[in-house]
Amino acid sequence: MDDTNNKKGPVNIVIGAGPTGLSAAYHLDGDALLIEQNSTVGGWCRSITDNGFTFDYAGHIMFSKDDYVHQLYKILLGDNAHWQDREAWIYSKGVYTRYPFQGALYGLPPEVIKECLMGAIEARYGSSATEESAVAPMSVAIRTPLTMRSLDAEGDSNGKPDELMDCCADGTIESIVTPGYNNDCSVAISNGEPRNFEEFIYKVWGAGIAKHFALPYNKKLWAVPLTEMETSWLGGRVPLPDLQEIIDGALQPVPRPMGPNARFGYPLRGGFQALMNGFLPYVEDQLILNTRVQAVSPGKRTVTLSDGRELRYKHLVSTMPLPVLVKLMGAEAPAEIQAAAAELRHVSVRCVNLGIGRERLTDKHWIYYPEDTLFHRIFVQGNASPYCNPPGGFGLTCEITYSEYKPLPCDGDALIQRCIEDCKRVGIFNEDDPIWAANQVDMPYAYVVYDHARPQNVKVIRDWVASKDIVLSGRYSEWEYYNSDHAFIAGKNAAEEVQRLDKLEALTRATDSGAFQPVYGTTATAAM
Repeated sequence: MDDTNNKKGPVNIVIGAGPTGLSAAYHLDGDALLIEQNSTVGGWCRSITDNGFTFDYAGHIMFSKDDYVHQLYKILLGDNAHWQDREAWIYSKGVYTRYPFQGALYGLPPEVIKECLMGAIEARYGSSATEESAVAPMSVAIRTPLTMRSLDAEGDSNGKPDELMDCCADGTIESIVTPGYNNDCSVAISNGEPRNFEEFIYKVWGAGIAKHFALPYNKKLWAVPLTEMETSWLGGRVPLPDLQEIIDGALQPVPRPMGPNARFGYPLRGGFQALMNGFLPYVEDQLILNTRVQAVSPGKRTVTLSDGRELRYKHLVSTMPLPVLVKLMGAEAPAEIQAAAAELRHVSVRCVNLGIGRERLTDKHWIYYPEDTLFHRIFVQGNASPYCNPPGGFGLTCEITYSEYKPLPCDGDALIQRCIEDCKRVGIFNEDDPIWAANQVDMPYAYVVYDHARPQNVKVIRDWVASKDIVLSGRYSEWEYYNSDHAFIAGKNAAEEVQRLDKLEALTRATDSGAFQPVYGTTATAAM
């Protein structure tokens, strides 16, 4: 983009060329500048290459129930798409079981299965022990029908025990999440609706599943005590089989998932970056790369860039993290807004990518690790597409969350070595398998934390920002749990909001100038 100095007056500006920003610019059809701080588009949906391997910034897939999103997939990728049935597994107690844990207990040690079944029964019907020590049955579950079946993306029961939403770091079905720091499975819980995430785990799944999977897994994943999180964001993301399905899954192997909900897509060539690059023909004339936003002035309606330019905007679409946007406004943001932004919490992700010198290490796509590995999940990059690997090689991505509350135990080469040793210990590859590639990618903002203060803090910021003609869009600007397909829709919605505001302003100007004169009390007849 050569001429970006507003010589022709204010323009619409989109900050951030991740999936949301790309979608917003695409749907604005050339009527916006798109500003990106990195050298490539994609945000956390970018890909890198290393010694012939392709790795994503954490694992990403294509999955959506929205027909329009599938149309976008076709527009952006054409025939460069690879579709397959998913294989999601959990490694615990030295064995693999299918995801979700609660629906596929078969193969675990008998005492573990017994605890999980008894806990699930007690969670639903009450304990046979004294009422004082029992985990109370669930009377009302957050957005969860009493049959405990899974919910679809809109929060409706679909009767599927293992509905796939989006197994990726920008929107993972993380199977009940957040650290449970109370590992006493006999903890007393009051009857009624769960007040926090810890109670949700016990009331919905019971003490056994909490002990053997939900609490240890989520303690690795999240970085706040479970009691500090609310549960409104769970609708459609947590597979909840009914009691019969839990028992069936404990008595016999669970069959491989089948049908459209079991399938996912991925670019055949180019990694997930290829999907992001599919937007380029539509937005590259308005795209500014390698340029940071240094300041945002709602009063002057300007954006100051790292190269010194100050651009005037008509409407601003922000996809950057909400606390960052408020910080860039400086003193123009009232103290109340700054305080609300400072209280927003998030979790960061570090991915350690490993390229192994042996083909087909596993047939799985995701593996969850609730026990003592450093990583909570491995995305099997080598099975996303055969073109992610060089001849004879196979790629893996080890995902590790961290925060101020839960810092990384080490960094640099030491972190890579820890992941290599853990992979060997759980049998992903062997001592004599050569390491052809090893690198790290960092995602400072990865998961939005739904603590109890979040709804009010987000509302306060959102209401004030909206009054300044700034449209918040996407996971990090709306501070919502969005998957990548939702990001596409969020960008489309942002573009439609900008177009609505443009039309409203044009109508207002026409009315003020007298060009538009409404006629009252008469009937207009159209000429035929």
